[in-house]
Amino acid sequence: MNQNIKSRTIWLRQRYKLKTPDAIIAATAIEFQVPLISSDNDFSVIKELDFLFLEK
Repeated sequence: MNQNIKSRTIWLRQRYKLKTPDAIIAATAIEFQVPLISSDNDFSVIKELDFLFLEK
């Protein structure tokens, strides 16, 4: 984890009321500009994230 991810994690937690692990995952995906593929639909509210919902 680098300083950019830490800062973005804090910002995501404050803005979207995410749990810390979810904020770290989202911040990492945003930082590295990669899509996040998950079956956890909580990520869909994050406008800055390229999120792909994976149905179970």
